[in-house]
Amino acid sequence: MARANTRRLTDFTGGEAAIFAASAMNPKYSMLLQNAYITERGGLAKIPGYTALNTAAVAETLREGYDYRKSDGTLQVLVAGGGTVYKKAGAALTAIVINLDASAIMRFESMQDKVGIFNGVNAPMIYDGVSVSAMGGTPPATAFKGHVFQGRMWLIDKTNKMQATYSALNDMEDYVTASNAGYYDFRDILGTGDELVDLCTYLSMLVFVFLNHIVIYSGTNPTEAGDFQLVQIVRGVGALETGLVQNLGTDNVVLGRSGLQSFNQVVTTGNLKTNQLSRVVQPTIEQLIRDNTDDIYASCHYPARSWYMVLIGATVLIYSYVFKAWVGRIVGADIKGMFTDADGNLYFCGTGYLYQFAPNDNTFDFNGNDITWLWKSAWVQLNKGGQKGYPSMMDIVFTPGDIVDIGTQLLYDLTFVANGETFTLEPGASLMDTAATTDIWDAAFLMDNGTVDPVRIGLDGGGRTLQLIFSNVSSDGPFEINDITIQVNPGGMN
Repeated sequence: MARANTRRLTDFTGGEAAIFAASAMNPKYSMLLQNAYITERGGLAKIPGYTALNTAAVAETLREGYDYRKSDGTLQVLVAGGGTVYKKAGAALTAIVINLDASAIMRFESMQDKVGIFNGVNAPMIYDGVSVSAMGGTPPATAFKGHVFQGRMWLIDKTNKMQATYSALNDMEDYVTASNAGYYDFRDILGTGDELVDLCTYLSMLVFVFLNHIVIYSGTNPTEAGDFQLVQIVRGVGALETGLVQNLGTDNVVLGRSGLQSFNQVVTTGNLKTNQLSRVVQPTIEQLIRDNTDDIYASCHYPARSWYMVLIGATVLIYSYVFKAWVGRIVGADIKGMFTDADGNLYFCGTGYLYQFAPNDNTFDFNGNDITWLWKSAWVQLNKGGQKGYPSMMDIVFTPGDIVDIGTQLLYDLTFVANGETFTLEPGASLMDTAATTDIWDAAFLMDNGTVDPVRIGLDGGGRTLQLIFSNVSSDGPFEINDITIQVNPGGMN
């Protein structure tokens, strides 16, 4: 009689993948990580939730936010949408400017303790922490993005998307002094048409990001001949929209029509090279772009968890630059934009609300709404040589957290669905808790918070391959699954 064997899932760090055939997918990958993410320990966990920071909803759908900090440490969180710019004041959002174009996206950029406000329709404005006024110095009237580089404000505008305008040195309200301010026209530089959509700094260089080109300049003074010089033109790579270029420290990431590209410097030549980061999820990204009829895009860097996050339509995809993997996604949430502040806090812009992500260790709902958590494993071969297998039981090792019920479903050979059951993740007894219940000394380990026995559930059905589907719809958390062992009885070829 053939001996039973085991199949183990202990490494989830491959994250989500969409390019592999079902029969050739490494078990470290997952077919879906919905409101799930891979932890620093490599475990499978539920995404934290968010909480509204304003008690009363505002009338507008918020799309953009900004962390405005002065040199004296004064902080204001700004958020905008529907033609109104708000500042966060306690548990309220207070309007600082109203009646702007309702459909335009607001962008912010600080210089010398003031914030430039741009939307590509209304004339650029300045906020000094007290009031909003028109920006002086004749900036482009349709400027939609500003970026500070080497003491100058660089602007790109909708009227001429092949041009970038720069301010006088240390003066964001001077765009007319001929010997100090000016512009760059990229028609001759590129030798072809394109649209300039974003600006960023990479190392000590200024990067102009077009739809289909990336142009890099070095130097500090664009008015001085020989100082500001063209370093490189990268063709065939660009940004899909403004706000999709992110700096990750030693790397920059841009989402374009060809997927997510990173660019970093080649030490030997000084030039930049690009790398495709979204290869394993490229079909997913392409589908999300096709389905995004509302043109909702945003990206941000969340260093607290080593995440790059990109919003496409109603889905946030999460990339871990530690694991170099797509470690989760957020769906079913009210997210229309996102940004971080200098303290590492992550904010989401929503329908009338400004939310803070994971404001404490006990938030596992979307502002009071249950989170639908869903994990689909890779397809696991149950036996070598193509033989059938018949799983009899499954042991699940987890990190102690909240008491959480997990629903299961088993799929065999891509089609057959076996009966699943619900199991409960529950921390063991503790000698250190403060609850008015009697601890079970035999179940507690010395002065630890308690032991956790693996959850064991019976399985039925059989086939050549197996996919596990775990789900939970609740406001419960945290929980983290670390190891899954499946006992398999061998079967025949048919």
